[in-house]
Amino acid sequence: MIAGSIILLDFVQSNGVVKKRPALVVAILPRFSDLLLAGISTQLHQAIPQVDIELLDGQPGFRDSGLKRSSIVRLTLLSRIERKDPSIFGTIGTLDPALLIRAKRNLADLILRA
Repeated sequence: MIAGSIILLDFVQSNGVVKKRPALVVAILPRFSDLLLAGISTQLHQAIPQVDIELLDGQPGFRDSGLKRSSIVRLTLLSRIERKDPSIFGTIGTLDPALLIRAKRNLADLILRA
């Protein structure tokens, strides 16, 4: 797994239900190599302009993502997880490198504005 990998993992929702969900590895964190993840959702209407990244079926690189439907990378839905956490099922695809850079810039801008 590297930054830009799209992984599948068990995700505990706010109601306690566990579902398999995709997430973007935004970065490998220093020291212990934990993963900084951003959740991925098919709920396109929840996208925050100038923050979230749209991954639309048919756009260049969508096939490489391993996603089945148009989705958004939700950069306000972040988590940290150990690289060898058993809830990770594996890598399903990769994000276009230009989109990964844009995601990191959007996240940095969001933090600087807060």
